Amino acid sequence: MYNHLLYLVYWGVNAVVIYAAGSLSGGAVELGVNKFVPLEAAVYGGFWMTFIVWTVWDFAIARGYKLGTGMTGMVYFLAANVLGMWAVTKLGVITGIRISDWLWLVGMALVCNFAQRLVRERLAGKVKPFV
Repeated sequence: MYNHLLYLVYWGVNAVVIYAAGSLSGGAVELGVNKFVPLEAAVYGGFWMTFIVWTVWDFAIARGYKLGTGMTGMVYFLAANVLGMWAVTKLGVITGIRISDWLWLVGMALVCNFAQRLVRERLAGKVKPFV
């Protein structure tokens, strides 16, 4: 049950970060391209980003990577979030999101990374090992 709740909360966190970036970016992050409204694009983008991060996380578990709770895990999940955000942008027809500045992409991934870490700490009561 913990993993289901964590997935849903990650989805919500990612959607909020995407929506906030779309509101604050001044055009660098466009939400609602290709028939979507901005909120809908943020929700779809948050879902697909969470799906990609979760898939990369499952890959790490299956391969037996020892990410631990320190910087190794943070860097690994930052890379996963950048990959997820990049994929969401490239699939703009499906997600309704267009990011024209790579600094916004990396910044959004960084904010998502720290927010996901905070959520994980709160739901687990303490930081569990990533693997």
